[in-house]
Amino acid sequence: MVNFIKKYYGIVILLLGLFIYFGNDYLKDAKLQDYYSNPEVQDLYIFQFDSIYAPYLLEEIKNDSFYFFVHSFNFKKNIPDCKQVLKDSFRTEMYYIYSKVELDKMMRETKISKIYRLCQ
Repeated sequence: MVNFIKKYYGIVILLLGLFIYFGNDYLKDAKLQDYYSNPEVQDLYIFQFDSIYAPYLLEEIKNDSFYFFVHSFNFKKNIPDCKQVLKDSFRTEMYYIYSKVELDKMMRETKISKIYRLCQ
C-alpha cells in the first residue's frame, strides 16, 4: 500500500483536489437551488446582468409574485459578499415585481447568481 501511494502520490493529490473543487461547486449549487425552491422574506438575491451584480432584497411574496427592493449600488466583476450589501442602502420607495415564471426563467438562464439567507 505504501509503495502504491509513493508511486501515484501526484495523481492521488490531483484527484483529491478535483474532488474538493467540484464537490464545493456542487454544494454551492445545491444551496442556491434549496433557497430558490423555498424562498423566505428577507432573502438577498444577487442578479447578474452582463458583468454587473445587482442585489435585490425579497420583501414580500404574494401568490406567485415576488416583491423586491433594489439596492442603491451595483457591483462589477465579482459577486458581492453578504456583508458588502448594506441593508439600509435599499431603495424602499418602490418594488420590482417578478412572477414565479419570470424568476424560473432567470434561474435557468443563470441570471440569479447567489441567494443569501439571514444576512447580517
